Amino acid sequence: MSQTHSSGGIKESKLSFSQSSVLSFKTGEVVTAKILQRLGPNTVLIQLKNNIIKAKTARILPEGIQAHFKVISTEKEIQLKPLFSLTSPEEIFLHALQFHKGKGRPLSEIQSALHRLMSLPKAVQKQWPDVSILNQLMRGILDLSGGQIKTLLESSGLFFENKLKKLIQHSRSEDMSESDLTLELSNILKNDLKGILLTIQNHLKDRSLLELLAKHKIVLRDLEASVELLLSEITARQIRSKQNHTLQYFLPVAWEGLERGEIILKKNGSKKLYTRDAAQNACMIQLDLGKAGKISIHIQMISKKFHLNFAAENPKLAERIQKETPELQSRFQQSDLQWGDLTVHHQEKIHFEQTIEKGIDIKV
Repeated sequence: MSQTHSSGGIKESKLSFSQSSVLSFKTGEVVTAKILQRLGPNTVLIQLKNNIIKAKTARILPEGIQAHFKVISTEKEIQLKPLFSLTSPEEIFLHALQFHKGKGRPLSEIQSALHRLMSLPKAVQKQWPDVSILNQLMRGILDLSGGQIKTLLESSGLFFENKLKKLIQHSRSEDMSESDLTLELSNILKNDLKGILLTIQNHLKDRSLLELLAKHKIVLRDLEASVELLLSEITARQIRSKQNHTLQYFLPVAWEGLERGEIILKKNGSKKLYTRDAAQNACMIQLDLGKAGKISIHIQMISKKFHLNFAAENPKLAERIQKETPELQSRFQQSDLQWGDLTVHHQEKIHFEQTIEKGIDIKV
């Protein structure tokens, strides 16, 4: 079994795996291994001596790490101890950034993972409330509004670690009781996508749940892979957000006719979407409607009034938007938003920033 000391960090984590007739090891030997993939909370896939091996670990090791390990035991199973230390946030971030660079799951994979978790039999969901909570968090994606975008970002998993950090700081400053701390922690886990996915991942070890899944002929490995995929996607977004000093979130939506899209929100930034005198808040919405062409919408808020500029590749679509202006103005008034100016024009070619195919990229 792998062992982890209470102090130190990744350096104190050991890897262990069964003896192999193909590979031979000597105690004290130093080998180079690469962490290829996390298969579960205590299992990783490593590349060692030109072979792919499944190993056990008591501590999560960053994917993509390649380092030297020392063989410390060859009895019953092989045990390796890392000869490296990744204790600083900067080192861990740089390795994680290297691994997740350019990574993005196809929409079909994300949707399949969500569907697998959210479409479990009602009998299973009744005894496994985590899945019902996941369904509630994902509900409403197809009916976006300003308030929902804010809620989605707050519960997207992007801020999960920050929420925990603030809770710890608050508990220390306010001398919070253990019961209150437990309640607050429970609220964070239930209202955060990353939190509930980690809860689901942890509960997949429960014997009673495993028996329930087996009774309904549900493949455990499929559920584990779905949770791992979704957590990996959230982590990639967290890293990209930090790298680009933005908030980035991907909505795996499949609106009819929508190929891909991007929502960019900016406030008081030095990189203006418009002129040098542009006001405090700006939003750019870019949608690829397939056969209907691309459409780009620039929204500025100046002195609490909203000014809209539509550009459409399809001239007929531009005409339709112009005709629907009274309806759009009415919707703004119903939402207690002050209407400013609106311009609509045909633009032969609209270029988007690089976005994930199919779905909505939100950047703040």
